[in-house]
Amino acid sequence: MTIKIEIIQMQPGFTNSVLIDNGTSAVIFDPWGGAADWNTLLHDRGLNLNAVYVTHGHYDHISAIPKLCNPGKWYMNNDDIPIIKWSNPILFTQGYGTIDVKKNPPAPLVPGIIEILPGLSVEVISTPGHSKGSICFYLPSEKTLITGDTLFYNSIGRMDLPGGSESAMRESMRLLRRREFPGDTTIIPGHGPTGKLAKIIKENKLLQSW
Repeated sequence: MTIKIEIIQMQPGFTNSVLIDNGTSAVIFDPWGGAADWNTLLHDRGLNLNAVYVTHGHYDHISAIPKLCNPGKWYMNNDDIPIIKWSNPILFTQGYGTIDVKKNPPAPLVPGIIEILPGLSVEVISTPGHSKGSICFYLPSEKTLITGDTLFYNSIGRMDLPGGSESAMRESMRLLRRREFPGDTTIIPGHGPTGKLAKIIKENKLLQSW
């Protein structure tokens, strides 16, 4: 089975959405942009969308969900459901649909191993700090860590938005350091450049000090 991992930046392109597919089926992490663009991309590539996974509930990571996902087809840590209320007015003013969590609730994400495509597993890691329910996703077979807005190439996520906590972020940084992922693990953050973990550990002063 050949797995393809691709960063997709829908316009305006400031969020790193991640498309993972096996040639026939796909999953999306943090679907920024409009649902129509995503549906066109999936159709043009002949891919069926299995599910959508969300690192956290801020608007720039969930904008396509209202028109892309049916109930039970998108997954998010329940601790971030309250943030949807904050995100909805921003989604509305930007021309995206809003999310009615009563009619279209996310399926819950809890720490542990889940299968996202046949034969492809991901570890869900709780990393609060940027938001209460922030999640990282580790794909050991692909040596890839999707960090959302928890960890960037040369910084960490801001803590002054709804759900943010400095003490929680410090603990999440310690957790990621303790895990000792392989140095050649590719880090895909929610914004900005990707990089290999070994280099990020050397250059990211906040990850070192926190």
